[in-house]
Amino acid sequence: MSDPLLINDKKFDLRIYVLVTSIGTNNGEATAFIADEGLVRFCTEDYNAPEKDNLHNLLSHLTNYSLNKLSDKYVKTDDLDSLTFD
Repeated sequence: MSDPLLINDKKFDLRIYVLVTSIGTNNGEATAFIADEGLVRFCTEDYNAPEKDNLHNLLSHLTNYSLNKLSDKYVKTDDLDSLTFD
Protein backbone atom coordinates (compact mmCIF):
# COMPACT_ATOMS: atom_id res chain seq x y z
CA MET A 1 0.00 0.00 0.00
CA SER A 2 1.62 3.23 -1.07
CA ASP A 3 -0.28 5.61 1.25
CA PRO A 4 -1.60 3.83 4.36
CA LEU A 5 -4.12 5.43 6.71
CA LEU A 6 -2.25 6.60 9.84
CA ILE A 7 -3.26 7.85 13.27
CA ASN A 8 -0.69 10.18 14.84
CA ASP A 9 1.86 8.96 12.25
CA LYS A 10 1.39 5.32 13.33
CA LYS A 11 0.14 2.37 11.31
CA PHE A 12 -2.70 0.46 12.92
CA ASP A 13 -5.16 -2.33 12.36
CA LEU A 14 -8.69 -2.93 13.60
CA ARG A 15 -10.21 -6.20 14.68
CA ILE A 16 -13.98 -6.06 14.42
CA TYR A 17 -15.73 -9.27 15.33
CA VAL A 18 -18.78 -10.39 13.36
CA LEU A 19 -20.98 -13.45 13.88
CA VAL A 20 -22.77 -14.59 10.71
CA THR A 21 -25.74 -16.78 11.57
CA SER A 22 -27.22 -17.28 8.13
CA ILE A 23 -26.22 -16.68 4.54
CA GLY A 24 -28.61 -16.37 1.64
CA THR A 25 -31.82 -17.54 3.25
CA ASN A 26 -34.96 -17.81 1.12
CA ASN A 27 -35.14 -14.08 0.50
CA GLY A 28 -31.40 -13.81 -0.25
CA GLU A 29 -30.54 -11.88 2.92
CA ALA A 30 -27.78 -12.70 5.36
CA THR A 31 -27.98 -12.30 9.14
CA ALA A 32 -24.93 -11.02 10.99
CA PHE A 33 -24.16 -9.46 14.36
CA ILE A 34 -21.28 -7.07 15.06
CA ALA A 35 -19.73 -7.23 18.54
CA ASP A 36 -19.90 -4.11 20.72
CA GLU A 37 -16.17 -4.33 21.40
CA GLY A 38 -13.20 -4.81 19.13
CA LEU A 39 -9.46 -4.36 19.17
CA VAL A 40 -7.07 -1.81 17.72
CA ARG A 41 -3.32 -2.39 17.47
CA PHE A 42 -0.77 0.33 16.73
CA CYS A 43 2.85 0.23 15.69
CA THR A 44 5.08 1.68 18.38
CA GLU A 45 7.26 3.64 15.93
CA ASP A 46 6.19 6.35 13.47
CA TYR A 47 5.60 5.15 9.94
CA ASN A 48 7.98 6.01 7.14
CA ALA A 49 7.44 4.78 3.61
CA PRO A 50 9.44 1.58 3.08
CA GLU A 51 12.90 2.21 1.72
CA LYS A 52 16.06 0.15 1.61
CA ASP A 53 17.44 1.74 4.80
CA ASN A 54 14.30 1.39 7.01
CA LEU A 55 12.88 -2.03 6.13
CA HIS A 56 14.56 -3.51 9.22
CA ASN A 57 12.43 -1.27 11.50
CA LEU A 58 9.59 -3.74 11.98
CA LEU A 59 8.01 -1.65 14.77
CA SER A 60 7.01 1.02 12.26
CA HIS A 61 5.66 -1.39 9.65
CA LEU A 62 3.99 -4.26 11.56
CA THR A 63 1.31 -4.07 14.25
CA ASN A 64 2.00 -7.54 15.64
CA TYR A 65 1.59 -7.63 19.41
CA SER A 66 4.44 -10.12 19.80
CA LEU A 67 6.85 -7.58 18.27
CA ASN A 68 5.57 -4.28 19.63
CA LYS A 69 5.24 -5.47 23.25
CA LEU A 70 9.05 -5.58 23.33
CA SER A 71 9.34 -1.86 22.54
CA ASP A 72 10.07 0.65 25.32
CA LYS A 73 7.27 2.75 23.76
CA TYR A 74 4.66 0.01 24.15
CA VAL A 75 1.57 0.90 26.23
CA LYS A 76 -1.09 -1.62 27.17
CA THR A 77 -4.32 -0.30 28.64
CA ASP A 78 -8.00 -1.01 28.82
CA ASP A 79 -8.66 2.56 29.99
CA LEU A 80 -8.86 4.78 26.90
CA ASP A 81 -9.21 7.91 29.06
CA SER A 82 -5.68 7.37 30.36
CA LEU A 83 -4.08 7.50 26.89
CA THR A 84 -2.32 10.62 25.66
CA PHE A 85 -1.07 11.25 22.17
CA ASP A 86 1.80 13.48 21.10
